[in-house]
Amino acid sequence: MRHRIILFVVATFWVTMICLLWRSEYGDQEVGSSVPVENVWERVLTAPDDSSLDIFLNRKKIGYCRWTPNVGEDATTSGRVSSDEYQPEGIVKRVSDYTLELEGNVNLQSLTNNLRFELTMRFATNHNWETFRLHVSMRPHFWEVSANRSDEELRLVVNDESGLWEHDFPFADLQNPEKLVQEFGGPVALALFRGMGLRAPAGSESKMSLGINWEARNDWMRFGHSRVRVYRLEAKLLDKLKIFVFVSRVGEILWVHLPGEVVLSNNAFEHF
Repeated sequence: MRHRIILFVVATFWVTMICLLWRSEYGDQEVGSSVPVENVWERVLTAPDDSSLDIFLNRKKIGYCRWTPNVGEDATTSGRVSSDEYQPEGIVKRVSDYTLELEGNVNLQSLTNNLRFELTMRFATNHNWETFRLHVSMRPHFWEVSANRSDEELRLVVNDESGLWEHDFPFADLQNPEKLVQEFGGPVALALFRGMGLRAPAGSESKMSLGINWEARNDWMRFGHSRVRVYRLEAKLLDKLKIFVFVSRVGEILWVHLPGEVVLSNNAFEHF
């Protein structure tokens, strides 16, 4: 009799734990329910693995890229460790910063050579960006954009047929995209810019915020015959162009949909 009671208690405990686990995993978070963006961003910055992505344009593969997150360690905490103290490999004692790197290659029929790009972003522990660098090259030319938050300037370097050209833009000028379009493209480019519906709202002194406001929600994605829970990030660029990013529960980039029918797809989908 005692053995039956013990078996009943163990079975009841096991069933209860399974139900609670299922509820926490599937029952409490409905599809489309809101999630704090900071929580998703933290997982992206600390993802344990890189994300290998194929690049598609109008459903045709044109290239590939790799998304690599890194967590920096404070040098003051990485001193000599006692031989008696066990230190698991890869454990960061104190985070100093976060780094995201994106590098890849694109091959377009309209280009004679492959287009290579390298993007590096560094973030503080509060997730505010500190430095930014984008380098795009197509031999023998290159284009580079970089910025440092403390300098409050964006630097543009161009090396093409006309030679080497450099220019610094104060952040204040970036709040007025119409001014920049007119300066570099002239009246025709400005008219095209406004014709795309990107004119600044009336009463805003022709100034438009270039910041991107993100929203995060719970969602599902299908892998073969199975469905997995993911996060869906949404944003609008220049109040007109939509961006969608699907992220795994551990922060890996799974799917990105950009304006112009550009899609980045994790190559893990190739196995399903």
